[in-house]
Amino acid sequence: MSKFGHQLSDYVSKEMGTWKFVGFLSTVTALWIGLNVFLPLNKRFDKYPFVALNLVYSFLAGFTAPILLMSANRQGEADRKKIIETLNLERQDSIHIHAMLHKIVSLEQDIEDAMKLRTSPVAAQPEWVCDSCGAAYGIWWEAGEYCGPSKHLATYHVDDCRVCGRHVPCTEPRDYGYLRKEWLEHAAKQ
Repeated sequence: MSKFGHQLSDYVSKEMGTWKFVGFLSTVTALWIGLNVFLPLNKRFDKYPFVALNLVYSFLAGFTAPILLMSANRQGEADRKKIIETLNLERQDSIHIHAMLHKIVSLEQDIEDAMKLRTSPVAAQPEWVCDSCGAAYGIWWEAGEYCGPSKHLATYHVDDCRVCGRHVPCTEPRDYGYLRKEWLEHAAKQ
């Protein structure tokens, strides 16, 4: 259907659903009946039972129904497109929310694991630990690389390492995420 046809069907359906149209139709009907009742008999154009008026209403109903259906179909198609677009946006939002929730759960688990390691050392920890022992036995050290939170090193000073016994710069074991229990075996061998 052409753009003009769509606009015409929308205009007709919009205007027919108003009190203005009902008033206009009521006025025309009242005039039709009034003229055909009160005019002299030879001037009446539609005598009682107003067959011509019934014919006009039948034509009006016959043309109105398809026009209203065309407008409703067009509006239904527009609504369907809008619903599909909204559904696609909601699906994308759902995917993003699900991914964010997954990341949050993963971060919560990482934090929980780190807190368990940090707050509950596996054995009584030594008072001072050197860098080489901290790197060898520290919980947050893997393959010689530190992988934990920032070390504070506030207690960093030269002292005797309580693991290897050397007099070198030392700090507290918490700077290394505390020590794994293998340090006890090492200390027992010495």
